[in-house]
Amino acid sequence: MKKKDSKEINEQEEIKKLEKRLKELEEQAKVLDIKLMFLDKMIEIADEKYNIDIKNQYKESQHSDKKKK
Repeated sequence: MKKKDSKEINEQEEIKKLEKRLKELEEQAKVLDIKLMFLDKMIEIADEKYNIDIKNQYKESQHSDKKKK
């Protein structure tokens, strides 16, 4: 009986740890999502106001890097 109780307690502690870690990861995901939204907006502003197409320039640089290899 005691073995089962201690096993259940250990499982409950493990569940609590995993739930805590899940909450931490969810918060990190929210922060990263906000950063990505900000970056997308900055890219959009660069394109609209300054006529700088960052996305296209990045694709071109990636393409030229592949040719060098």
